[in-house]
Amino acid sequence: MSLAEIASLLRDQKPAPPAFRLGTIPDDYTGGRPRILFDGETAPTTRAYPMNADLTLAPGDRVLVAMVGHGGVVLCKIK
Repeated sequence: MSLAEIASLLRDQKPAPPAFRLGTIPDDYTGGRPRILFDGETAPTTRAYPMNADLTLAPGDRVLVAMVGHGGVVLCKIK
């Protein structure tokens, strides 16, 4: 494989998605699996994310989400 071919392959690669994301629990959250307003986005997700069973979340809480598979898991609250 030539250097030009390797350079072309590297240029065409998509960057890996982040392993973790920060977000906020929306104001309309009332319990169960939360939707997340991820940092840098203007609207909460339509998907409700599973979460660590030991968590108790409230509107406005900041959270750390591990991005796995096609979704993620809310790991913990952060300050």
